[in-house]
Amino acid sequence: MVGSVGMVRGLSRPNSLVIQEALNLLSALGSDSKGTTKKLLTEMKGVQDHNEGVLADAKVVVVEADKREAEVVEKEAELARNLIEAGELYNSRLLDITNGEGELQRRVEETNAQISEENEAISTREDELRSDREEHQESLRISKEELVERERVLKEDRKDLKELESSIGGREEEIKSDRITLDGLRDSLDKRKVKLDERDARVLAAIEDKTSVE
Repeated sequence: MVGSVGMVRGLSRPNSLVIQEALNLLSALGSDSKGTTKKLLTEMKGVQDHNEGVLADAKVVVVEADKREAEVVEKEAELARNLIEAGELYNSRLLDITNGEGELQRRVEETNAQISEENEAISTREDELRSDREEHQESLRISKEELVERERVLKEDRKDLKELESSIGGREEEIKSDRITLDGLRDSLDKRKVKLDERDARVLAAIEDKTSVE
């Protein structure tokens, strides 16, 4: 801050003006005026000291400015590095996101394809089940019709069986009567056989007697 003020002070009073004033003063007073010369020398010495102070302050300001500039350059370089790193990180993240989106899209497509296949399989299975159900219902309908028909046939068979049983019962009576008749015929035949045997015996005896008489 001090250097800056000194530099401003020196710049507000140029050295050429101070020297010109001193020369004008010497010309007006003459060379024999020792007090004036001494005063002028003192003034010029003050100007020189002032100039050296201004120069020193200027050097300090320049050094400080260089330091600040170096810091600014370093910060700008660091900022540039950070920006580059941020850009690279952004690009990397963007690439990851892009790849992730591609992978996600691929998985979505695979999932959709799998869902479509499963839906198609389910639809096919539903058609098969519907067809099986219709066939089963048709089979049940046919089975019911067959059962009704078999029941009807069974009823008729039972009716025929009853009629047959009745007929068999009548035949049994006839058979019993026929057996009685056969038994009677058998007894009659046995009796006739006995009579025939007796007659044959008498005939044989008569023949034997006749033969012996001759």
